[in-house]
Amino acid sequence: MRAKHLVSSFLGCVTVALGLFGGLGMPTLVRGQDTGSDLKIVVLEGEDGVNILKKKTAVMPVVEVRDKNNLPVSGATVIFAVPRSGASAVFSNGTRTISMVTDNAGRAAVTSMKPVGTGAFKIDVTASDSSHGTAKTSISQTNVLIAAAAAGAAGAGAAGGASGAAAGIHNGAVVAGVVVAAAVGATSAVLATEGSSNQSCLSGCK
Repeated sequence: MRAKHLVSSFLGCVTVALGLFGGLGMPTLVRGQDTGSDLKIVVLEGEDGVNILKKKTAVMPVVEVRDKNNLPVSGATVIFAVPRSGASAVFSNGTRTISMVTDNAGRAAVTSMKPVGTGAFKIDVTASDSSHGTAKTSISQTNVLIAAAAAGAAGAGAAGGASGAAAGIHNGAVVAGVVVAAAVGATSAVLATEGSSNQSCLSGCK
């Protein structure tokens, strides 16, 4: 009995010691506290944007950086980055990455962006501030070749109704089928659902 008691006491001491060592050397990381970040990024414009290659037009992303109290953070650094290959864009500085500082309203806006390549892509957004830490998010956009494809996509999104919502597709977003149709010269198949007024313009419009 005495031997069992001694073994039990020894094991108890080892357990306590290991607990103390683990507490000192390996602290538990709590999400949101390990980096000290209380920032969040709110996308104001640009989500599900449709950019037209032929016209070199794009939907400019605009974000607002806020702290844990939902107040705007001015002077925060915001970096917008797009893919280096495939469907993407080029910013005003001629590169695929641009950095700026939030204004007094906590906002950062891209003022110039040229689409490159057809298809869907994401704009990665990173916001950082010395007092609040770092936050990240992404903005989804799609590049199409011509304006007609964008219009067809918007119409298809509206006609999709509940089925589109169930599939997680926002109205007005360009679905993959539209992009493929434009790429293989089958835009007329998409526009056929738009009505006779659009059909009469398939071969002669610019």
